[in-house]
Amino acid sequence: MKNRPVLRHFTAGLAAGLAAATFLIFWGAAAASDFGPSEEAARHNGFHIFNAVHSALRQWGSLLNYNGLSLFLATVPNDVLLYHSDNDGQARSVYDDGDEEPYEYPGYLQIYRVIKPLRILYVEGMGAGKTTLGTLDTQDFILRNSQSDHPTRDYECGKDLIELVSMRQRPALADPGSKDYFGVSGLEYMRAVSQRYHGIGSGRAVLDFPSMVSALFYPVNLTNPDPERPDLLRLAGATENQLQAIRLRVAEVVEARGRDTPASSIDWQGVADIIVARYTDRLKSMADKIKSLDAMRGAVNQLLNLHIDYPPGSRKDIGKVELERCTKYDTALLILQIPEDRLILAGIEYVTSSICSALFSARKLVVVDPDADAASLSATVKII
Repeated sequence: MKNRPVLRHFTAGLAAGLAAATFLIFWGAAAASDFGPSEEAARHNGFHIFNAVHSALRQWGSLLNYNGLSLFLATVPNDVLLYHSDNDGQARSVYDDGDEEPYEYPGYLQIYRVIKPLRILYVEGMGAGKTTLGTLDTQDFILRNSQSDHPTRDYECGKDLIELVSMRQRPALADPGSKDYFGVSGLEYMRAVSQRYHGIGSGRAVLDFPSMVSALFYPVNLTNPDPERPDLLRLAGATENQLQAIRLRVAEVVEARGRDTPASSIDWQGVADIIVARYTDRLKSMADKIKSLDAMRGAVNQLLNLHIDYPPGSRKDIGKVELERCTKYDTALLILQIPEDRLILAGIEYVTSSICSALFSARKLVVVDPDADAASLSATVKII
């Protein structure tokens, strides 16, 4: 839909993925750079990496962090229906603006069916939103090598991958069929958006998380030139040599994993989901609801006792071994297969290390200290 960047990020990768062959040829001869990804940079951007993995193909997180700086290979399987709205009723050989859910708008509703597994390059966040806020940075600065802030992008698509299965003219605004267009239809639109908060469902796209390439893996300047939005990361401050290095890595990953390469066995989003499920509600409750020292002591012990060996009569403080157990609880047994695995791991473990460090600091205040009091409780709330 022409004016709805919110839902466009899913098919943003469509054009980019199908242009991969041209992309590889064009950039394959470029000179290699000594500049590269590092685990130190991944740890520095750990919370952003965690959010990118956790929110991929999910509406809610993509809306909160809409300047996506990461790309993933993904596959849309056979017989998935994609929808396109236009005004002239012409079938498109270039499927430039698809959605995974139909909407009622004046004009024509075109329905496409995927007839071969469709490999796409997925840009996380609102990576297709035509704005000047930074939503197009990854496409413009990395994929298209464009330094313009004008919200445009190229569209390319292959006829052999999708077919038009139907085209249906929608009712004009004056037609009885459009009744409640600004009422019920608006509610239906919001309903459809909310249903995508936690994923698009039904196996409509399968992400290959270890194929992740991200500016967050690199020591680049991601400062937003807009001083009023320091929370939104941008690529505007990255140098051309830095962008070139990231661009080349995208090409390498696409070529290495190939059209028929199976997805890695590591489900990084699943790892992030487990961590979120364990800590989110509990930490929020500890920060906002717990008002007694005993309740806080119990909440801290509930989260940390699993990682602690208690010798008889011991009340001593906890050291690095216990902190490492807590940090690596969900990641210690993962088998890392490619460099991107190590970078994603560095980002995720930075987050878990930060959580565990805060919890162990809280433990010193309300569990280890025999003189813990109301001031200890207040200090613990601040830490959490």
